[in-house]
Amino acid sequence: MRFFYFYWFENFKNTVGNLALSALPPFIDGVAMKVSLKALTLIFASALILNLGGCGGGSSNNAPAVASNLTGVAASGAPVSGRIFLKDATGHESFIDTTDGSYTFSTAGLTSPFMLKAQWSVNSQAQTLYSFATKAGTANITPLTQLIVVAAAKTASLDTIYAAPAQDFSSVAVALPAAVAAVQTSLNPLLISFGQANVDPITGAFVANHTGMDALLDSITVNSSATDITVTKKLGGSLILQTPVDNFANALAVPDWTTQDAAVANEPDVAVSSSGLGLAAWSESINGHNAIRTRFLDGSGTSTFTMPVAGGGDSSSPRVVFDTLGNVILVWVQYQNGLGTVWSSRYTASAKTWGNAVQISPALPSLGVSRPSIGVDLAGNAVLVWSQFVANNHYDAWSARFDATQKTWTAPSMISDGTDSVHDCQIAVNANGQGLVLMQLEQGDGSTSNAPVDVWARTVTTAGVWGSAARINAVSGSNTYWIDAFEAIAIDANGNGAALFVQNNAAGISAVHAAMYSATTGWQASGAITNSTTSGFRFPQLAFDGVGNAFAAWREESVTGGRTGSASRYQPSTGWGPTVQFADNSLGDVEDPHLAVDAAGNATVVWYQFLQTPTYSTTTTINSIRYRIDTAWGTRQLVSATGMDGVMSVPVPRIASNASGQTVMIWGIFSN
Repeated sequence: MRFFYFYWFENFKNTVGNLALSALPPFIDGVAMKVSLKALTLIFASALILNLGGCGGGSSNNAPAVASNLTGVAASGAPVSGRIFLKDATGHESFIDTTDGSYTFSTAGLTSPFMLKAQWSVNSQAQTLYSFATKAGTANITPLTQLIVVAAAKTASLDTIYAAPAQDFSSVAVALPAAVAAVQTSLNPLLISFGQANVDPITGAFVANHTGMDALLDSITVNSSATDITVTKKLGGSLILQTPVDNFANALAVPDWTTQDAAVANEPDVAVSSSGLGLAAWSESINGHNAIRTRFLDGSGTSTFTMPVAGGGDSSSPRVVFDTLGNVILVWVQYQNGLGTVWSSRYTASAKTWGNAVQISPALPSLGVSRPSIGVDLAGNAVLVWSQFVANNHYDAWSARFDATQKTWTAPSMISDGTDSVHDCQIAVNANGQGLVLMQLEQGDGSTSNAPVDVWARTVTTAGVWGSAARINAVSGSNTYWIDAFEAIAIDANGNGAALFVQNNAAGISAVHAAMYSATTGWQASGAITNSTTSGFRFPQLAFDGVGNAFAAWREESVTGGRTGSASRYQPSTGWGPTVQFADNSLGDVEDPHLAVDAAGNATVVWYQFLQTPTYSTTTTINSIRYRIDTAWGTRQLVSATGMDGVMSVPVPRIASNASGQTVMIWGIFSN
């Protein structure tokens, strides 16, 4: 009898696997206590029922959710018809077959956390999705749950995680709550637009009926590589999100922005708050006149500000900046009765309201006002600059300051010499309120057509302390050493800065020149930072990271034709690095690159490409590429096929990033 009990017990253990053995007959000195065969049979049968999921075949899809069950739905555009696997923290694996995506596992006797895997085929192609659960309850399996698991595991190789030793699950479990929050933040506008705000894609209620979360999944495609994950719209393929697999805080998002928005958004601008909230501003034709509009890119889909011009005028060239509290300063150019003026409105985050529009520029008759440029410090103080027409093709540079404490603008003042004509003004301000102003001054009062220009700069603080003006181009502008109308300015956290401009050499070949500024010694001699065998340089862009390195990007044209995009990095210890091409012209000529850089030095460049076929039809696309400080350049990402005609209007991509790397982009049009 002792032998029978021992043989039966060993086979029983092999059958039930990891089931808790507390219900089995206890042993004393290796001899089983007397237990009736009937009682053992009942225990064995109960164990088999509890562990039925591990046997496969039978599905408990309609079982009610209880405390010891793990239940959910697997779907990817349609309910999964295939096999669902569950693996616990000890390596025990169970599976269930499903035809409608639903599944229920008993977790009795299993050890959390759990990793789930769905496998099925579409047109003979194997498909796999993953999810994760830290305890019994609900755990759906969808492309978004896979996105969350990738964020928690910091790798797209989830097959390896699933097959690895069981203890590897613990690190995923620890990182899971933060990963859920990161995905919710990155896709918040998309979630809101489908009525899924603050819904956890893993544990939230989910039914595969093409509504709610399922409708959201119907509208997107999620793809992953070893380094990046992209979320795109199924209709048209435009980008929603691109993020490194190991750093979801450094995501590029195109939130709550459609091709329909872009088609009416003239001269758009975009900013992103410290919390990652994007704000778009643009000029739009309303009732035959252009008005300024803004919209927070939070998924609400509603315009928060519209500034039509009384008396039939037009508004253009909006610019927006956030302060650290989420307040916004909006500035723009307004034309009425043939005169141009600069206006502003402020959004107060605590009250969620826009203030009254106020005129900033002086009450002088002006037929033309340049696009304004504005910089803001950590406290919300700002400096605004612009150039304003006087007479006989002469422009002067002007400035005004916003005092965040008084919540008022100072009276405007002229910041150029009143003699040379000013072509353009740009400003950069750091968090401490230190600023650099860049302007091009024509040699003469503007009465001589196409006279040479020089590049000048001034320091300024948000407290209103101005430094003297200094010419920063080492070689004076002339008909030979011609300086083109393209420039950029940036400043780092310590008050050091850089300026870029385009100038020809004696052979008539242009180059991007850089002048570096030291907060202690002033401006250094400028010099070319680009390859001298190319020409046609346009649209230089410039930004600093949080530790004093700079990133520059531009468009260039080879001497044999064809426009490409290139970039260079600056490090204080080594200077400007070699030129690297980030986009060739295989998809058309590269135009209008813009960039954003975060505090760590990661950069994102956006641009449009215009491809004209032999039959004179055109293909225009918006594209992006990311530079990561640890892995260098990624691959080009199609953001949108715009469908612009390339003649009457061109698309204009715009991008902004906050210090933590949350990056937002939009695009619109610029009408000729």
